[in-house]
Amino acid sequence: MPQLTLLEHPEEDYMYGLITMTLESLAYSLQLVEKRL
Repeated sequence: MPQLTLLEHPEEDYMYGLITMTLESLAYSLQLVEKRL
């Protein structure tokens, strides 16, 4: 069962979550392409 925690100042955690989600979404759009000669 998940445990819920009520935060007094959730703004910092909220911003951290948004930044993390944004960076993860950018990482998925990148592709490693091998250059063949």
